[in-house]
Amino acid sequence: MKIALDTTKIWMLIFVTLAMLAWKAFYLMTLGNLVLVPIAVVFLIGMGYSWFYKKQSLVRFIKAWGILLIVYAIARTLLAITISMNIGGIESYIISQVNFWLYTTNLIIFVIGILILKKRRLVLKMA
Repeated sequence: MKIALDTTKIWMLIFVTLAMLAWKAFYLMTLGNLVLVPIAVVFLIGMGYSWFYKKQSLVRFIKAWGILLIVYAIARTLLAITISMNIGGIESYIISQVNFWLYTTNLIIFVIGILILKKRRLVLKMA
């Protein structure tokens, strides 16, 4: 199946996933977890800098972003599979979060990562 993606749709996918990362970083920051904040800041500043100054490095940043999305989806899926094995010592509220929505979200993130990785050369047309 061939998916027709133009430059605008690729940018929409990139911005939606970056917005999701920024929102998750902000949400976790309010809970006291600062793990995602440096990652979000590095990617947002790197994308902005390469957008305005170095167009060729923009393709590298988008490639890294696609790879990061793919790794993130795979890691979340493996963690969910491990949790669903019910090894023991896992809190019940964590087990209750492993559901159909988690697997669907992981699949969507994985597909978006692959699409961004495959179509990253299109971004230079609009940049």
